[in-house]
Amino acid sequence: MSYIYYIKSKNFNSLPTGMPKKVGILYENGYGGISQYGEYLVSKADSYQIKIGKSTYELKAHEEQAEKLSTRKPHPVVLKAWNDRVVNIREAIQKEVATLDRYVNEDLKSIRTNMFVDPEYANVVETKLAAIRKELAGLDLEIDKLKDKYENVADEPKPEATPET
Repeated sequence: MSYIYYIKSKNFNSLPTGMPKKVGILYENGYGGISQYGEYLVSKADSYQIKIGKSTYELKAHEEQAEKLSTRKPHPVVLKAWNDRVVNIREAIQKEVATLDRYVNEDLKSIRTNMFVDPEYANVVETKLAAIRKELAGLDLEIDKLKDKYENVADEPKPEATPET
């Protein structure tokens, strides 16, 4: 059975030449088997060879570029478009709050004394309306936080890509 061994570059670089050191190695059989982890006494044989027990294995190096994300200040046109959206969303929230207030003050002002409504159900209605008002206030607060974040984004220097093995 053929095995494929993986060793981290930092572990490989820390190996002494000729002297075994206990290192964690990930391995899988070459037939699509499950990856497993084991600790072995490993030593560096040559530049890209390791020795596990009496067997010497050739290493294949695989380098990947690590991507780093950076932020930058939004373009003024984008900032204006976002501010317009914030204004529209705030207006919609305020309109819903006004509609809710009007409904509570006009249509539900006598809900507790209405002979067709059980007082227990009046509590449920008032609780739900309070929850809706709280949710609308939470949305308004979330809009404030997002607006503050995108208005105060500072330009970060573009990071250099670092190779990672």
